Amino acid sequence: MPSSVEASGPLSLSPAPSPTSSTSSLDLLLAAEDPSPLLPPPQMTAHRVVFGRNVIQVPLKQSTTSEYVNLVLSQLEFDAMAVHVPQYEALPPEELLERITQLLKEQETKRRQRAGSSGDQQAGDSLAAFQSRLLELEYERKRLHTKLRGAKALQLSLTDENTTLRVQLEQQAVDVEELLRYQTLHLGGDVAKWKNVAKQALRQLGVVKDELKQVKEQVKGGWDEAAATVEDAVDMVVQEVDRREHVLQLSYLAEKKERETMAEKYYELSGRIRVFCRLRPGKEVDAPALVMPRPNNLLIAGSGKEFAFDQVFGPQSTQADVYAQIEPLVVSFTDGYNACIMAYGQTGSGKTHTMVGNDQGALEHRANGLTVHANAGVIPRALQQVFAVVNKRQMTYVDTIRVSMVEIYNDQILDLLHEDSCGAGKNAVAKNETDITARDVSSYAQVDAVMRDGNANRNIAATKMNLESSRSHALVFLHLESQHRDTREMRTSTLCLVDLAGSERISRSQVEGDRLRETQHINKSLAALGDVVYALQHKAKHTPYRNSKLTYMLRDMLSGQAKTLMMLQLSPDTIDVEETTCSLQFGARVSQVQMGAVRPSVESGALFKLQEENRTLEAKTLAMETQVSDLQRQCQQQGNELREAQSSKEALERQLWLLGGRQRGDKAPAELDHDESPPEDRTIGTSQSSTNRSASNTRISATECATDSSVSITAGINDISNPKSGHPYLCYVSTSPPRIDARA
Repeated sequence: MPSSVEASGPLSLSPAPSPTSSTSSLDLLLAAEDPSPLLPPPQMTAHRVVFGRNVIQVPLKQSTTSEYVNLVLSQLEFDAMAVHVPQYEALPPEELLERITQLLKEQETKRRQRAGSSGDQQAGDSLAAFQSRLLELEYERKRLHTKLRGAKALQLSLTDENTTLRVQLEQQAVDVEELLRYQTLHLGGDVAKWKNVAKQALRQLGVVKDELKQVKEQVKGGWDEAAATVEDAVDMVVQEVDRREHVLQLSYLAEKKERETMAEKYYELSGRIRVFCRLRPGKEVDAPALVMPRPNNLLIAGSGKEFAFDQVFGPQSTQADVYAQIEPLVVSFTDGYNACIMAYGQTGSGKTHTMVGNDQGALEHRANGLTVHANAGVIPRALQQVFAVVNKRQMTYVDTIRVSMVEIYNDQILDLLHEDSCGAGKNAVAKNETDITARDVSSYAQVDAVMRDGNANRNIAATKMNLESSRSHALVFLHLESQHRDTREMRTSTLCLVDLAGSERISRSQVEGDRLRETQHINKSLAALGDVVYALQHKAKHTPYRNSKLTYMLRDMLSGQAKTLMMLQLSPDTIDVEETTCSLQFGARVSQVQMGAVRPSVESGALFKLQEENRTLEAKTLAMETQVSDLQRQCQQQGNELREAQSSKEALERQLWLLGGRQRGDKAPAELDHDESPPEDRTIGTSQSSTNRSASNTRISATECATDSSVSITAGINDISNPKSGHPYLCYVSTSPPRIDARA
């Protein structure tokens, strides 16, 4: 048994053969602890204590039969006995056995006391005890297996003996038959005697066969029972260990989840900008400039400056490791909070790799059932998770997602998704945020195609510091509107994913021309970002968001309205130690910014219903205003017609007066109108209702007057001297409506 097992093995006592005799299979069984057979004990002096392979042979008695007792011990027991037994070598065998047994009991008592003193340890010690018990059971199984092998060896030995006996009996039978023939020939009277001897021998052979069969059955039954017992015990221990391990695992996961929830609550209430650091693999073979003395801490080798951040990822970290820590921020975005994730660092430090990544590498199956490439960055993983959440809750929420993508190039906002954008400095310029193109997307495949179009339009060039250096800041905005189907509650949130261009020293990059101008604008915008961070850190009254297009686009994300995380990308190479130090100092300042509690943008269902009613009323009001405008135009048109009718009426009255009224002394039409016209006729058109009524009456009166006037005028000319003739004549004609009609 290995020395690491502290449990004592069982003590087996059996008579051993003399040193000069050969070791049988049964002796090997009782003298061995492991399945491998033992070598015969070495030659020894009779009646002496002999140490063999994990075996101590003690003479059973002082006699010439040389009988011994083999003590099969564990390695630990054997080592302990090897120290004490030689002291009692001269004692009688019985007293020697008592001393050895007493030593073993004392050792077992000490072991149990040591085990009892550790009974108050935690669940880990309990697990170790179960494992120890499991090893003990394994040892017991091996011992039983060894015993079984010994039984099988005994069976083989008995079979050999049976075969030998059968051969001997057969030989004896042959001899008996020959003897019988001889006696039959010479001693005929002894035939019956030898037959009886033969029958007796056959009966003995049958008895031996029956004993052999019983031994086989006993061995088989013992093996099955031992195997079942060991298997049940092992299964029980394994189940208990698994249960304990499962309980401990659940407890650990619950505690981890609680810590993450408390940390997220702290960030939500304090509004502190979280800062993560990630070291890219070094290019140099020398010792790195950055070391991690403890988790989430970075030490600049040689300077003694140490920085602590919320999370630090080493060069061996994977994209999945990084996103696992960023994932809670994306979940907050789907819950209605604004969120911002940006990558900051010098050129060539791996910002684009962390944020965007590539499609290379094996497929990776995430815990939420999604499949992504192992090298996929934060942006594709976040977009995929957002659509997974949206698809999962589509029975409860109605989600609308729009995506826009811009770059800040030479302090200009370029729309990467505009239909006129074609990259290489030919992207459409957006004068303000309202000009930025926002595309509606409903699946990850659509947004992935949009992202590919936008990335194809980015400005990328080679420098001495980086062969694929981003010459602009890339910003991806994901706008989410979620409305609950039952309560009509509306949540709006924005996720901003920023891949900042890297800061670089002109003396090292040795750029010129367009690259020089790009570098100057990049450094200037990053300096403006530093000014904003300084103002936020010191809670200044004025925050200079307008000093740069970059800070202006990020003003909502840096003003306390969003959960913000900065991924600090660092190079561990000693040649970049100055830029790395500046990045660490900037990250330390950012981690001290606290912008207050962040709250989601939520509109209640009642407010949404009121807004819908307001929009409906506004639409109805607009329609009514249109109708009023049409009525006003109609009234104006009718007023014009009324004035024309009034002019026609006055002309007809004057003509009628000239024809008949002047001879009878009637007043002129002007005087008549002045005296008899009701106020409504004199103030025609002053009100909309009077105008419409007068216009209608006037059109009828004017038409009737025109018809009747032509007849009356003719009749008056022919029969004016004979008013009593049967022909009609006109005494007084007025197209003005009667006073009673006008009042009605």
